[in-house]
Amino acid sequence: MTMEVEIGVERLRLARLPTPIEALERRSRVLGREIHVKRDDLTDTLASGNKIRKLEFALAAARRAGADTLITCGAAQSNHARATAVLGIRCGFAVRLVLLGDAEDRDRGNHLIDRILGARIRYIDAAGWKRRAAIMAEEAEEVARAGGQAWVLPEGGSDEIGTLGYLRAALEIRAQEEATGRRFDHLVCALGTGGTMAGLAAGFALAGRGPRVHGICVCNDADYFAARTAPLYEAVARRWLPELDPRRCRPEIVEGYKGLGYGISDENARAGLLELAREEGLILDPVYTMKAWMGLCGLIEDGTIAPGETVLFLHSGGLFGLLGRGDEFRDC
Repeated sequence: MTMEVEIGVERLRLARLPTPIEALERRSRVLGREIHVKRDDLTDTLASGNKIRKLEFALAAARRAGADTLITCGAAQSNHARATAVLGIRCGFAVRLVLLGDAEDRDRGNHLIDRILGARIRYIDAAGWKRRAAIMAEEAEEVARAGGQAWVLPEGGSDEIGTLGYLRAALEIRAQEEATGRRFDHLVCALGTGGTMAGLAAGFALAGRGPRVHGICVCNDADYFAARTAPLYEAVARRWLPELDPRRCRPEIVEGYKGLGYGISDENARAGLLELAREEGLILDPVYTMKAWMGLCGLIEDGTIAPGETVLFLHSGGLFGLLGRGDEFRDC
């Protein structure tokens, strides 16, 4: 893998970039707004989705630090854990995953890919999840005792290093706008750990112009995400980009679409997923992107996205997670 310096920080070139922007012509007519999709589900095959952009920076940092092992955490069907396993192994790292759940989910979706890749998996329960940072530190200590060096990534890769991935994506979107003469008024994305939304907000602030960024909560609430992302802007400005004014990073955090909770889909979400798939040939996932899509529709319905305005929807992937939930679509 080659390294390049961009926005003052090294990254590994792992993703297939830039990802295309595609119009949703039929759904635009139905909703009465011009809607386009940023296809970040096409960043890779096995490592597809939004996590690869974050991992380009995180794995470069791990390599600079001399690490030989990556450790991260997530749910059993974590897209981030799967992407870390794929890219870590490609780049020569050993990979350890701390997963919420048990081996029951081992033959489906992301978890199946983790196992095929040979990632070392430690299962934890809900009580263990509350002390996941300590558990990952235990794993790192075990690596050190064996003579290795670990690099620990937070869930979702959503720290200041990972935030750079979507800061760069915002600059990519601005370049695509300039190339086409198109301007987006709104950008809608799923909000699960905060790093993707934070990076987009920071990137558009750095560029001096961009769409209004709406993060649709798929878990937790607006206060939680405001508190989680504020330190990311400060850290990015302090460590790498002093020209970034954190006060200009003001995404709009939208509640009301997480349904029954994180990782739980309802009948409305499943029906919407099927409708979009059969109308546009675009498949979302019920945990993240479908809830974000429902949020987009809600923003149109309440007038936040006004007639005549254009929308860019971030498709952040999730297909492998969907393939782990086939029982929910048995009757479709």
